[in-house]
Amino acid sequence: MIHCLGCEKNCGELVIYAMWEARKYKWIKSQQNKHDYGHQAITEWFHDYFYQWYRNRLLEHFKGIRQWKEFGQDNYNIETQIHSKLANQILENLLSRGILNEQLGMIITSKDDELQEIIFILKKLDINNKRIEIQEECLSFLDEVFQEADKYKWIKSEEKRYDLGENIIDEWFNKYGIEFFRQKRKS
Repeated sequence: MIHCLGCEKNCGELVIYAMWEARKYKWIKSQQNKHDYGHQAITEWFHDYFYQWYRNRLLEHFKGIRQWKEFGQDNYNIETQIHSKLANQILENLLSRGILNEQLGMIITSKDDELQEIIFILKKLDINNKRIEIQEECLSFLDEVFQEADKYKWIKSEEKRYDLGENIIDEWFNKYGIEFFRQKRKS
């Protein structure tokens, strides 16, 4: 299992991207409710949507669409490593079914001549060790990080007298993000 290290003030790229998605959800919920939906929206997104989002990122990694360092290099673009029609079918099954019961389901419904290959592919994918657990402390910490980035965006946008957009948040992460993480780690 991959543990979210956010509660230890060391969040991975994948979790930070998830937080971007949660913040979009927060913005939409706030617009719908005509008030700031706050941290509740972040928690709600992680509870309701994170699992599906995470599974899609895992499949992107397996299919070679995008490499996520949290999943490791050994199974990036696994389709080209295992030249098998069955490997592609397994990945499509994972995409359509979900991760919780699909491995057992594939083994149970497999033909006898495919069983060894299915087991080999599932071991190579090693999905059980790719699961992630995100603590509430991590969500609070990431929310605090993004609030700092938002303050920076607001100040810089006020200086220029127009909204500088999301690129300025990337600038904050590049200039100040690591130092902010270090300071928070000390406190």
